[in-house]
Amino acid sequence: MALFEGLWAGCRHGLMLFRPDGALARANAQAAIIAGGPPEDLARLNCLRDLPRVACEAYVRAFAGEPVETHFRHLTVTGGVERDLWIALQPVGGWVLTLVDDISEQVIRQTGPALTTVAFEEGEPAYLMDTQRHVVRINAALCALLGVDGATVVGAHERTLRAPGQDAEELQRRRDALCHAGEWRGELWLRRADGQPLRVLQTVTRLRARHGELGFVVGCRAPSFGYP
Repeated sequence: MALFEGLWAGCRHGLMLFRPDGALARANAQAAIIAGGPPEDLARLNCLRDLPRVACEAYVRAFAGEPVETHFRHLTVTGGVERDLWIALQPVGGWVLTLVDDISEQVIRQTGPALTTVAFEEGEPAYLMDTQRHVVRINAALCALLGVDGATVVGAHERTLRAPGQDAEELQRRRDALCHAGEWRGELWLRRADGQPLRVLQTVTRLRARHGELGFVVGCRAPSFGYP
């Protein structure tokens, strides 16, 4: 698996490689930290046998050739500690390469609530906001789309991203949906750095941990990303 040496050396996420029989072939230091427990326990891990059923089922799909990206809530790995995990499984010639991040409440609080995942960093334009609607993170795709410096946006209320002249009734429906259902999907106009408005389709999803609400992840699909 020399193909992955560069990825292994520079990966900021938990990284594991499983053989076709489910046995762990390799894991980086971050994966060991996320798993918890003695390193020898992780070394003996078999993803088709030792994980909770829902996780084993995801690996069965991956070994069948299907890329899988999902979240697991309250998953016990090897250290006996429950964690909330984001996991991406990539089939590679009968093996499965696994990217994993701990997105539990404690880790999000320590990182200033943020999802440190490939899905957020390299996905469609998006930002994270806390329960008071302040931006806590904005990814590179949205910064490029709006022509803004992320450092100038973080900490500001999300309304600073919006263009003036929004439909007041639609904004109220959005607030009501987030308050009651924790989800919303609809059109809004964002404001580019040059002042020009940009129509986007927003998908807002609540982030929760065991002890309450953490905030929201806000996807912003625009024309250049497949939204007409």
